[in-house]
Amino acid sequence: MPVIRTPGVYVEELNLQSKPIENIDLSATAFIGETVLGAEGRPVEVKCWNDFITNFGAASKIGPSVSLFFQNGGRKAYVIKASRRSNGILDVQKTLEGLEQVAGVGIITAPGEASPEMQQALIDHCERMHHFAILDGAAGADNHAVKEQRTELHSAKGSAALYHPWLKINDPSKGVVLVPPSGAIAGIYARSDLDRGVHKAPANLVVKGILGPERSISSAESEGLSTAGVNVVRTLPGRGTRVWGARTIADDPEWKYVGVRRTIDLIHSSITEGTKWAVFEPNDQRLWSKVSVAITDYLERAWRDGVLMGANPQEAFFVRCDRSTMTQNDIDEGRLVVLIGVAVQMPAEFVTIHVVQRTGKG
Repeated sequence: MPVIRTPGVYVEELNLQSKPIENIDLSATAFIGETVLGAEGRPVEVKCWNDFITNFGAASKIGPSVSLFFQNGGRKAYVIKASRRSNGILDVQKTLEGLEQVAGVGIITAPGEASPEMQQALIDHCERMHHFAILDGAAGADNHAVKEQRTELHSAKGSAALYHPWLKINDPSKGVVLVPPSGAIAGIYARSDLDRGVHKAPANLVVKGILGPERSISSAESEGLSTAGVNVVRTLPGRGTRVWGARTIADDPEWKYVGVRRTIDLIHSSITEGTKWAVFEPNDQRLWSKVSVAITDYLERAWRDGVLMGANPQEAFFVRCDRSTMTQNDIDEGRLVVLIGVAVQMPAEFVTIHVVQRTGKG
């Protein structure tokens, strides 16, 4: 409570570090594409289909993808209108720059856009910003073509996943039409995050709001596509149409699973957001201890929830915040550097994360 000094004048101390670190929501999805309405390059928050219609128009090219996002469990989207360059490729550079200023985005997609140049730009952005890109196979692509598309994409950190084939929906005015899978898949990510947790694979889940996939894919074909780094949507007898597979396009096998990549992004982003209070503190041993305690508490809860592997916390994670993680120059310049290791696949096999915060001078 504020301490009253004189009438109309009081001091309220803000104890920002008293709150425990909590998971942020990684399911908010940025949709980049052509729309009927709206200003180009400006992210607009959309929380339902009616919001989209009001701001961008129901006839927008990316409209069906946004609709499927909400039908499949999506809760919040940011829509950014983009135009095409003279070569016909969607110009995403301006929209990606705008997204860097939007807090809370976890997923990015440009529905139906399959040029390697554009998709690689999304991947590079996601690796830098700790986002995740959901990519579409090219329209009309067969299994061989989508495998070839996959070979043209590269991600050192596994910050993207590729989905195939397109989906059939019933359009009230056009009849049966094909739409890219990314919007529905992003909604399934949001549903899986809420129901099961980010660390669980967003796979073997029913795709809602569709008639089925553009083409049938057998178990053998699905296996071959999965090995190549392509996830599929399949109709299974008696089980409906489901997303099958949750592999990234990582060059490094350590990052080949969507759940692993997004868990690391979740931990990094949640700790970064949850320790911003350090900016008000001098960079000294007292701060290092406070930060270490807060992060340890967060990671221990993650371990107890089954997010981290290990029979005990020592096998599941470690936290270092001391002179072994910072130089004297870091301390003098107010840079707090924390080294974190987390076991997301096997006990005591740690993936390392660096979190850097601004502080008061040491």
